Amino acid sequence: KSVITRTMVVQALHQGAVVIVIDTKRTSHAYLRGLPNVIYIKDISDIHDMLIMLEAELERRNYLADELTDIDGELPDPTVLGPRIILLAEEMNSAMDRLKQHWQEIRTKQDPAKSPALKAWNAILCMGRSCRANVISVGQLGSAIAMGGNAARENMGIRIIGGASKNGWNMLVPEIQPMPRMIRHSGRFQVCTGGVAREMQALYMKPREARAWATSGIVAELPTWQ
Repeated sequence: KSVITRTMVVQALHQGAVVIVIDTKRTSHAYLRGLPNVIYIKDISDIHDMLIMLEAELERRNYLADELTDIDGELPDPTVLGPRIILLAEEMNSAMDRLKQHWQEIRTKQDPAKSPALKAWNAILCMGRSCRANVISVGQLGSAIAMGGNAARENMGIRIIGGASKNGWNMLVPEIQPMPRMIRHSGRFQVCTGGVAREMQALYMKPREARAWATSGIVAELPTWQ
């Protein structure tokens, strides 16, 4: 999983994106630490706050896009919204449980029962693409609970699956049958979208190569709202 996401995020960074990593495991993407175009968050309280701030930023972008779109609904210059944001959410099976627990520990009687960070997560998945934000969500098992609910998981239009069991496959992409054979060759996986599975091979980049590529193109400035 780390090799596939490494390839994806450093290409986005090279093209001028900002990457926000939320990683309760803390060590999934050490090669990204300290880069000028990356925000790396490990503590659950900070992850909670970042999701809420990101939702607010996407709301701001939506309002701005509404003001600037032409009569055809097109935004002449999408870059006015800000750099593309990639939210890389690692170890979601653990992160969702810990976000819920964190909210139970800090909420008061006046607060809603549902964590505002989980509300923000769902909002980001719903509105992100239209305002130059994309989510890469990673988990050992992409259950509805781990992904934020059935509706949240349905917003994930591309599903990359490797080494899945038959039960896991049928849970994630039941519309694609029969299940293709899971090849154990390193870096081999299935990209599932539009009811079709395509076998792909991940590009292997060593951590130092990935780090160099991430900063050798357009290096975006970190947002002021972080």
